[in-house]
Amino acid sequence: MFRTRIHPLATLYESKKRVFSTREIRLYWSSMNDASLRNKLSYYTKQQQLQRLGHGVYAFPGEYEPFAVGNALIIPSYISLETALQYHGMQAAMNETIQSIGPYWRMYEINGRTYEYHKMSLSILSSPLGILQRDGLTIATAERALTDALYLCYEPSIDDRRGWDRTLLRELIKLYDVPRVEQGLRLRHLL
Repeated sequence: MFRTRIHPLATLYESKKRVFSTREIRLYWSSMNDASLRNKLSYYTKQQQLQRLGHGVYAFPGEYEPFAVGNALIIPSYISLETALQYHGMQAAMNETIQSIGPYWRMYEINGRTYEYHKMSLSILSSPLGILQRDGLTIATAERALTDALYLCYEPSIDDRRGWDRTLLRELIKLYDVPRVEQGLRLRHLL
């Protein structure tokens, strides 16, 4: 009896994801040892069937969403701050930088786009409060993005004062447990 071998790239393509960490690829290609995995990734990159975006992050060329790259470069992380506020329509000014929250500060430049990570303590970073899992992306709600910014002493401009979930804002104040978050929300008349 013959066993059909599935092409390694086909297993990635069938996943519907377009950006992968090496860890995720290892799960899809579980039969390969580390050396074979590195060789395959190098081969597919040279053949331009995969694009290396950063250390340990690969994508199908031209088929990836910048937010997905932001989630994959540092794990754990989530899209937040001005990027999330723009995504949710609370800030009109467009900033091309993808801002995220992660366990340490880092900045990457990939294909002309800047990916900026701001350090947050693991106790806050790991809280699911105000974090959305949508279309394979991890992104903060507008409320979480604003409170993240206030916690980091960052003053984002807010164009829309309607539509805020005040109950969620009160819960988030407890998560950060610093006076500046509540004070910032009161100054913006959101509490």
